[in-house]
Amino acid sequence: MLAASLTAATAPAAANGDFDRVITLGDSYASGIGIHKHETSYDDHGPDNHSFWGHLRLGASTCKREDDTNHGAQLASWLGVPQQLIACGGAETAEMANQLGNASIPGNGDRTLIVITIGGNDIRSNDGKVWPEVLERCILWDFSCEKRWKNQTGNFSTITNRVRDVYTDIVNQYPAATLRVVGYPEIMQRSPGCFYVTGIDRNEADWVDSQIRSLNSALVSGVNQARNNTGGDIEFVSVASEFDDHGACRKASERYVNDKVLGYTYKRTYDWNTHQVTHHYNYTGLKTSSSSFHPTQKGYDAFYRAVKASL
Repeated sequence: MLAASLTAATAPAAANGDFDRVITLGDSYASGIGIHKHETSYDDHGPDNHSFWGHLRLGASTCKREDDTNHGAQLASWLGVPQQLIACGGAETAEMANQLGNASIPGNGDRTLIVITIGGNDIRSNDGKVWPEVLERCILWDFSCEKRWKNQTGNFSTITNRVRDVYTDIVNQYPAATLRVVGYPEIMQRSPGCFYVTGIDRNEADWVDSQIRSLNSALVSGVNQARNNTGGDIEFVSVASEFDDHGACRKASERYVNDKVLGYTYKRTYDWNTHQVTHHYNYTGLKTSSSSFHPTQKGYDAFYRAVKASL
């Protein structure tokens, strides 16, 4: 499917002459996590010296960048320009200044397309859990998790403020750049039930998707505020129509979002006494992969189509 989409995209388009580079910033939904079953299969886990500092979320072993087939790479191929993939799995809004500072963007950002997905890892439940922890709790432990107060998100307004500041900072530094904020897909999309995701019933699936709609609404508010503050070329790119009826609740041939994925895992640890980095490649057994509930390659193809249509 990817090869076909890239071939079709080689025809000249009005936007093709407008950009010299694509910069992809953000979290796992930008880096390409979900494309591979095995965490060991990604192109880039990053340099060792960036592995253990949260504020340097550039090369942690959680990054798992897929350089060739994420949506940023597809956009760059269509435009005939290079991609700088700086996005990293696990990144939060606090890491965006550092990601942006490590991008090679000349001057005022003229002829630069910046694509970003960020905010999902900033979610905190009422009891302080991050979104992946809430999702895991719903699947494994909490019956009717949608009814429990502890699982509700309590900081959407905070996320709006944080992403607004991120977008504003990007445009203030690079006022001539084009900024596209890619939304998150509704990951479950039951129809009529959610038979292919073990541990999730129809009510929980609807609640999970409602949380993502609320997150996207927070991002839209941040985009609108940043655009009003800066006058920059900032646009929210919804992926709802591209992902419609392609969530994890669908059968494998139809889904653009993975169900739980078992695969070989990868991580790094650091010995503070010896200052040695140890690489842990798990080839001895399959464990839950970070690709779980992330876009498949078809999902990243859908991201590409949505951003392309916005240019």
